[in-house]
Amino acid sequence: MLLASMLSLSATANADEEVAADDAPTVTRTWYGWQTLVADGGTLAATFVLAATAPSDAALAPLTFIAGYTLAAPIVHFAHGNALRGLASIGVRLVTPSLATLAGHAIDGEQVKGYWNDGASIGLLGGMFAASVVDATFLAWDESVIVPAKRSATIEPRLSVTAKGASAGLAGAF
Repeated sequence: MLLASMLSLSATANADEEVAADDAPTVTRTWYGWQTLVADGGTLAATFVLAATAPSDAALAPLTFIAGYTLAAPIVHFAHGNALRGLASIGVRLVTPSLATLAGHAIDGEQVKGYWNDGASIGLLGGMFAASVVDATFLAWDESVIVPAKRSATIEPRLSVTAKGASAGLAGAF
């Protein structure tokens, strides 16, 4: 009986070590970039609606676009608990269009109305589009660690005594 109990303890310890080595935690990634793209699309739609319905208030549509473009997708990141990615999104959305505007202005070279040219306009729009794509493609990921349930194997001694006789053995769960 003592020998069976010692076997039970030994088998349980060995099984736990094997399970721990085989079942390491895994990291899963879930893409939520579609939500940032929907936020950008909503911003664009709201801008067009405001421009068409409130032409007397000329500043409302551009301010809506700037606020929505700069903050809507980062809010999606914050809602997913990714604060650093939300801040990175703001940075990408400010820096990329700025650099693209400067590059477009320098490439075009022709100055219209003092400082702005067609190249700068194309650079600004292209930079905003690129920033939105970069944000959705590279920043919009949730990562979660999945730790497998701990399994254990045991071997237990069994003894059964009845009026007709007795039996002894080992029982296991794996």
